[in-house]
Amino acid sequence: MLLTLLRGTPVMAQTKAETHEQVVKAGLKALSEKALAQISDDGEIANSANAAILLKETIGDTPGVDLEDDSFHCIIHVAKWNFEREVDGEARYIRQNLKDQHWYVFQGGKGNLLSGEEFSANRRIWGSKRVWLVYVHLNSKLASRYTPAYVVSLTKKNPANLDALTGILGLFGIGAGEFSELQNAASNFWGGEPLEMKGWSASDISVLPAVSVKQLIIGPDGQAFGRVDPAVVTQMKLGEAATFDNEGRHRWDAGIAVPIRRATDLKFDTTTGVATPAKIDKTAALAMLSLFPYPIDLKSNASQAVPHLLFGVDISEKPLDQVFVGAGWGPVFANFYAGGSYVKLTAPNAEGKEREWQLTFGVLMKVRGIIDKLK
Repeated sequence: MLLTLLRGTPVMAQTKAETHEQVVKAGLKALSEKALAQISDDGEIANSANAAILLKETIGDTPGVDLEDDSFHCIIHVAKWNFEREVDGEARYIRQNLKDQHWYVFQGGKGNLLSGEEFSANRRIWGSKRVWLVYVHLNSKLASRYTPAYVVSLTKKNPANLDALTGILGLFGIGAGEFSELQNAASNFWGGEPLEMKGWSASDISVLPAVSVKQLIIGPDGQAFGRVDPAVVTQMKLGEAATFDNEGRHRWDAGIAVPIRRATDLKFDTTTGVATPAKIDKTAALAMLSLFPYPIDLKSNASQAVPHLLFGVDISEKPLDQVFVGAGWGPVFANFYAGGSYVKLTAPNAEGKEREWQLTFGVLMKVRGIIDKLK
C-alpha cells in the first residue's frame, strides 16, 4: 500500500530589503469537538464570534493571549483535506489532497464583531504588535506524515499618512500504520504560535501555507521500505500566500486641496458617491495637513461625521504666499473643505495691505493618484 501526500513545489525563501521572515512550525494538536463545531462542513467560519470560541478552545489558556483586548489579532488558516483510497490491481493507494482553504483575521474586543463576507474578506490588522497565526487542518488522516511550515514574511512600509506627507514634500523639492488504523484515527488538528512583531507595527504580513513532508512506501506486509532519509525535508505549498495589511488608525494625514469655483469643476462617481476635481491646477492647489479629533482609518472611503481641522500652504517655491486655515468633512478619500486663505497680493490693495483673507472652498484629495499630476 502506497501512502502519499499532495505533490507540490518546494517553498522558495527569498530575502528582501526591510523584510523579516519567520517559519511557524508548531506541531499539530487534536482539535476539540467544541472548536470543530465553530467551523462549517466546508471549512468556513461564519463570524468573529465563532472564531473567538475556536481560539478560546485552542490558544485561550496561553499566557499573553487576551481575546477581549482590542490590540490582539490572530490570522486563522483553515485547510480542509480530501482523503481518498484507490485500488489498482493488488496495490492500494491512500491519497490526501487539499480540497479547500479559508483565511480570516480575528481582532479581540467585544466591539469588533464581523460576519459573512465582511469577516471572510477582512485582511486588516490595526497596527498591532500582538499577532498570532493559528492553523486548523480538517480531515487530515495523514497528519502524522507531515509537520506545519508556514512561511511568514513581514515587509516594512511607511504609514499611510507619512507616505502622503513625503509625497507632498517632494512637490517642494525636499525629497524624502494500516488503512483501518488511519480510518479510525483523529483527523482534525490545530497549531499556531505568536508572530515576531517587534518593530514591525506598520507592515504587510504575507503568510505562505506549507508543510514539511516525508513520503513513506508501505509494502503488502505492512512494513515500510524505501524510506527517505529523515534528514531530507521536502517543503510543499498548500496554496498561494495570503497578504494582510498591518497598519493602525491615525490622527493626522496629508493631502492636496483643489479649490472649486463652479459646479463644472467637479465630477461625481455614481458608484461611490465621491466628488473629485474635474481638472487639477497646480497654481491653485494647496498642500494640506488634516488633524482628526480621534484616530481614523485612512484607507477607508467611509464618511467622517465629525469635521476635522485643516492647515495648508501654497504649492509653489514660496509656500507661505498663501496660508490656509479651515475645516474638512465627508469621505476620507475625497472630502470637502472650507476656510480662509491668508493670501499675499501681487500688489498692495486700495488700503495699502499686501495680504488679505479670502474665502476658499474645494475638495481635499488623497495624495495617492494625484501627486503625479502635480509634478
